[in-house]
Amino acid sequence: MKHHLLTAAAAAVLAAGMATGAAAEIVPIHSYHLDGSLADSYGGPSLTSYGGELGANGYAFDYHEGLGLATSAFADPAVYSVELYFQFDAVNSAYGRILNSSGNDDGLYVHSGNVSYYSDHAAYDGTAFSLGTMHHLVFARSNTSMQIYVDGALARNLNGDPASSKILNPLLFFIDEGSEDGRGYVDFIQTFDTALSAADVATLYNNGRPSPAGPSVSDSVPEPAEWALMLAGFGLAGAGLRRRTARAA
Repeated sequence: MKHHLLTAAAAAVLAAGMATGAAAEIVPIHSYHLDGSLADSYGGPSLTSYGGELGANGYAFDYHEGLGLATSAFADPAVYSVELYFQFDAVNSAYGRILNSSGNDDGLYVHSGNVSYYSDHAAYDGTAFSLGTMHHLVFARSNTSMQIYVDGALARNLNGDPASSKILNPLLFFIDEGSEDGRGYVDFIQTFDTALSAADVATLYNNGRPSPAGPSVSDSVPEPAEWALMLAGFGLAGAGLRRRTARAA
């Protein structure tokens, strides 16, 4: 009887797992921890430094300084996400550039205490971006929209397919062609070949700083292979129980 209860429980657990489905992992294509190195944890191209100072736990930059990543880092220049954890201590003007895209002025900025995408002029409707404070920021672009997340929350949702937000030039962080840049500090940078969802961003934000070993973020739901191993374990336990019952008889 115990064996039947055990196998029934195993079947119930397996069915629940298959019905729920394993959560897809949030895996960056490039991950830069900036711990004394500009190298990619996944073995891709290293970041290029344009001035600034690389320390043991991050990268400090002044006006007209920053980091660069080759365009080839993205499989599709129209579908990608960029994650950063950084702060601006000051900006040169009302705008402080965070990252560039295809045009000279197009890109992601801090503007008058808010984060915005230029050349979109829609009213800001999200969390303020404070100078002198570390913020988690994600910029996600798909073929139909762009989202900006600040500290795990949606700050801007821009519909349409703006060609200006395609990454056609080398991706630059914190550097402006003119004087609309800032000085500050960045802890880590990651890039993705997908447009991250709100749930993805919340998971990344809640998990904090990625592991230097190469991050792979998922929830605790086992993968299908893990379910198979669990079921096999249940089966072995049931077989042992049958043998013990037979010897006792």
